[in-house]
Amino acid sequence: TLDDATKLVYDEILYAIVHRKKEVQIATTDVEQMELAYLAVRYDYCDLFWLKQFSYVTYSRDDEITAIEITPEYSMTAEEQKKTQKAIDKEADRMLADAPKEGSDYEKALYVFEKLIDEVDYVEDSADNQNIISAFLNHETICQGYAYATQYLLEKLGVSCTTVIGNVSDGPHAWNLVQLDGAYYYMDTTWGNPTSNSPDDFGDVAEVVDYCFFTATTEELFQTHSPNVNFSLPECNCLDD
Repeated sequence: TLDDATKLVYDEILYAIVHRKKEVQIATTDVEQMELAYLAVRYDYCDLFWLKQFSYVTYSRDDEITAIEITPEYSMTAEEQKKTQKAIDKEADRMLADAPKEGSDYEKALYVFEKLIDEVDYVEDSADNQNIISAFLNHETICQGYAYATQYLLEKLGVSCTTVIGNVSDGPHAWNLVQLDGAYYYMDTTWGNPTSNSPDDFGDVAEVVDYCFFTATTEELFQTHSPNVNFSLPECNCLDD
């Protein structure tokens, strides 16, 4: 969805994070363009668990920005990152051991949805809950961790998925946009999980898996969810899955 100039900034930001750069001047002087590119990177790449913070500085002349320098900060050393990645992949592979690898996208997505709900609890003060460490190594997370873990597992199964950031009635929230068997659907693993205490239509706490938030349409999901994006999202109106 990005134009070519923003795609270049996207690539520069991604390269800087993956290669653990600390001060990088990027190919734009437009702060909004830089922020859009960074947001898109965070939507697309659920596995940047070693990124602690992303900031930037601007350089100006005569009140006009002449350069932007990004300054990513990291939560662990390169060696710790490598060790953590190995542990995450080992756990992810275990969780996918019985996945229907030759099945339809629907079957793969249903497996991931139920697997994460079964093995990962919603805990508000869980550690590392803004990245996949919480879901795979601690088995406790919140919405951001659920969304990134869902994306991580689905992509391992060859299913196209991204994370969407937005709001629900009680504040910020994260969920997924998936492409299953040629059509788009929304998927909210957090609200499907009974331990998240998401209310049902009657205001009561659900005690079972809530499949209303598995393969939801735009019309269904946007009754409670509002995405906070600066680019268009595809309309989810297929009922096949």
